Amino acid sequence: MRKRLIYKESGQGHGRIKIDGRKTNERTVRWFGENYLMIILLGAYILLAWTPLSYAQDNPGKKVLVLNSYHRAFEWTDRIVQGIISVLETEEQDIEIYVEDMDSKRFSSKAYFQELQKIYALKFSNLKFDVIICSDDNAFQFLLRNHNDLFADTPVVFCGVNHFEDSMLKGHKLFTGVVETTDIRSNIELILKLHPETKSIAVITDNTPTGESTRNVLEQVSKDYSAIVEIISLDGSKITRAETHLL
Repeated sequence: MRKRLIYKESGQGHGRIKIDGRKTNERTVRWFGENYLMIILLGAYILLAWTPLSYAQDNPGKKVLVLNSYHRAFEWTDRIVQGIISVLETEEQDIEIYVEDMDSKRFSSKAYFQELQKIYALKFSNLKFDVIICSDDNAFQFLLRNHNDLFADTPVVFCGVNHFEDSMLKGHKLFTGVVETTDIRSNIELILKLHPETKSIAVITDNTPTGESTRNVLEQVSKDYSAIVEIISLDGSKITRAETHLL
């Protein structure tokens, strides 16, 4: 039986890496590109290596599906894909990589996800992947809902999943990966330490599932600071890039 391997930052939990924040600066992005993806790819390597030798001899090539929640030219997604390809797609390895972008930053209706399910069912009906690597929440949730129908018996390695709970993997023994959290409380504490005269803090989020989950956490954390500072949540989908510079 396969065991799921979930990593967390040293000092908390057992074997799970906890990553604070997302794409805050170039240094953070570089860290992900050089270290974070290595953990994801290690999981993928382990799963690929479990294929029996006799099967490998009859089927020398491996097939890997990379399912991205968002779109290419979105720096976060591009960095993840570049990291995966740089490790897996080499002359020494016979690995064929398929990359699918769900584009759910821009399209996220229920009807849209239903159509994606139909498209993938048609597209991959005659393909058997050795492992699936998925990035971010929407791809992860999509696979939880459709894994058995679309990719039965195919291991999944996820990354960039926010507000992860162990219960999410109930009934999904082939899932493993790296979780990500945004430490809102520590950021508020840092702001107040560096700028003790602060009267209000504006937090900008988008209208994606990730943005919604961040707002839910913010709402709970804000209660502890109501007597100290006003915390304002702004809908980033209604603010232009130029307007953000005026805040």
